[in-house]
Amino acid sequence: MLDEPSSYLDVKQRLRAASLIRDMISSTTYVIVVEHDLAVLDYSSDFICCLYGVPGVYGVVTLPSGVREGFNMFLDGFIRTENMRFREDKLSFKVSEQIDEVVKRTGNFKYPSMTKTLYHSNST
Repeated sequence: MLDEPSSYLDVKQRLRAASLIRDMISSTTYVIVVEHDLAVLDYSSDFICCLYGVPGVYGVVTLPSGVREGFNMFLDGFIRTENMRFREDKLSFKVSEQIDEVVKRTGNFKYPSMTKTLYHSNST
């Protein structure tokens, strides 16, 4: 079991750590990794379980799912198999969609009128 093996590593070291984790797997061994870096998880995982809960109250581990399904479950904040929402908002890495949402919420940018005086002349 490895708890956040890529913490405090640079990109090259993270890839090397993920490669070493893959090398540890065999037909007779399992490697359990707790990790927050999605790139490392994607590279080093065959199955994903999501963990959620409230500290000191309860904790739940989902059943194993494929990497793609597990990532989508985490990003959506919703576990279909358990009909459980653990986060209100979806996480998205599509910047263009996020910008469109911000513009919709805030509307057009408006600036108040202003006057600037230069060399004793008044220009607006």
